[in-house]
Amino acid sequence: MRSSYTSTNCGRRRTLVASAPHPEAVDGDLAFIVLRIENYQHIVFAYGKDAGVAIHAEFCSRIINQLNDGYPFHGAVYAGGESDVEVEIWGILEDSHLDRYNIAMLNALCEQIAMSSFTWKRHVLHVAISASFVSEQEVGRSARALGHAREALAAAPIIGEPPQSNPVWAQSYRHDMEVAAKLLADLDRGEIVLSWQPICHAEDSEAVLYHEGLARGIDASGQYYCPTEAIQSLERLGLIRIFDQRMVLNVLAELQAYPSVRLGVNISARSAVLDRWWDEIRARLAADPGLASRLIIEITETAPPGAIADVRAFMGEMRRLGCRFALDDFGTGYASIQHLLTLSPDIVKIASIFLRAGDRGQRGAAVLAHLEGLARALAPTVVVEGVETEAQSGLARALGLVWQQGYGLGPPSSARPWAAARRNGRCLRETDGDLPAPFQWEVGFLNA
Repeated sequence: MRSSYTSTNCGRRRTLVASAPHPEAVDGDLAFIVLRIENYQHIVFAYGKDAGVAIHAEFCSRIINQLNDGYPFHGAVYAGGESDVEVEIWGILEDSHLDRYNIAMLNALCEQIAMSSFTWKRHVLHVAISASFVSEQEVGRSARALGHAREALAAAPIIGEPPQSNPVWAQSYRHDMEVAAKLLADLDRGEIVLSWQPICHAEDSEAVLYHEGLARGIDASGQYYCPTEAIQSLERLGLIRIFDQRMVLNVLAELQAYPSVRLGVNISARSAVLDRWWDEIRARLAADPGLASRLIIEITETAPPGAIADVRAFMGEMRRLGCRFALDDFGTGYASIQHLLTLSPDIVKIASIFLRAGDRGQRGAAVLAHLEGLARALAPTVVVEGVETEAQSGLARALGLVWQQGYGLGPPSSARPWAAARRNGRCLRETDGDLPAPFQWEVGFLNA
């Protein structure tokens, strides 16, 4: 059908930035992409109003360039306020696979722009992006479609910490941005890699529950380092999702290459939001249930209570696809026990600080024993982290904590024992231990 194109301003002031060709020359329906620079106000408070205006203008320009580079784009780009950009796509045919194509296009567009840096004077900046996509086919009228796209974006959770209009916050934000920009540049150059650390059985070190993929940087001397500070900066800036999803994709590639291995990957609770940023990963997991069943997603307990509902929805969907869920650094967060019960983790990993405290005296050992009992009530499998000595391993074993992780059992390494095993015609010895089978664990049996 030919699109009955009309202005879709819907009462909001918009500025046309670019359009080609005229919509009357294109068959098909309309679709709308609405993108928002989540950290626009942060940039204004930290670098000045001129910086915000310049970044928004460059943001619009890059969207136009990306849409005209490799995509069959017919449409218009509007500046929809200080932080928003609205894209109208003309010629969406009545064929369901085209919506999937445009969602994939949207995801690729957001990733490309989020990974690319912006320069303001001597500062290197990144933008945190939220986006929504709605087609005219879904809602019947173009004006309604644009309204739905705006509403979907407005309902999206804000990722990152709120801005503050004071010099101390601005200086801290600029420092975080400098550190984060370097990490994202290293990631783009392939200088952030995964090191693998086993979760071993204390009484049989060759029995491995799974290997966790840990992000490591490579410095100028070729040494590996843990980019903890930079990852924390990404979290505060609201830029952590692009990093976490790249790590998950790297783990999925490893799982696809080695069908017998089981791997874990840690993501921030701020990334555990069920939105279209995860569409590509969800599609790959849905297409290959065997892949999903070998993926353990680890999320730290440090999610603020208000984010627990988002984490629960995210993990519910990932579990539906067949993944397992590990609650990492248990005991260090500020979520209530009721909130943690609603997450129903498959694995709980007790934070290393409690094992170190237990190794120092009776009071610490009593706290560790209490946490072990609590963790056992939350999940069928409990892991203790930070095992560095035989004494610590023995203390954990005495409490029934037989699944252990730490330098004393195996440090993180770029070596992949499953690859060596396959070269030697052997299979890596992994065990399900007391893990429940995918799909069988009850999710959210208490109301938050």
